[in-house]
Amino acid sequence: MSPWAELVAALREDEPAAVRPPLHRVAELEPGRVDAALDHVHRAAMDRYRDGRPGEARALFELNVEFGGEPGRAVRAGWARIGLAAIAADEGDLPEAERLALAATGSGDPELTGVAWEHLRALRLRKNDTASAAEAARRALDSGHPESAAAAAAWLAAAPERARS
Repeated sequence: MSPWAELVAALREDEPAAVRPPLHRVAELEPGRVDAALDHVHRAAMDRYRDGRPGEARALFELNVEFGGEPGRAVRAGWARIGLAAIAADEGDLPEAERLALAATGSGDPELTGVAWEHLRALRLRKNDTASAAEAARRALDSGHPESAAAAAAWLAAAPERARS
């Protein structure tokens, strides 16, 4: 069986650890397919997260972070960190969620940066830190991502004192 076929079969299993070996084989034997393989892993992580299986989602997101250390894959790792931040926040680990989201802000990708700052705004609000949430909103405004900038502008405009804090 080809490494690609092994990966697809492993993604159908309920055990994310089964995905690592074929993913490494794809990277070794079919390096031109690694990005497509990581897209499949990311989609599987998102599906598991939406299905209420955060442990499995976490393991798959972590594979994307691991492979995101390769040149040209930092944005992919950043999106995985956003997924991991959402899981951490759901589990009540706000410091870890904030750490993960903050790590995604420096990607240079406007969409990822804007979304990461919006996550940080929401996390900081959960901690009742309005001043830091306002700073995150201002950073989202500057991200260059239209949807994040619009959401941040609306939040800041809803209470003008936020924009000044």
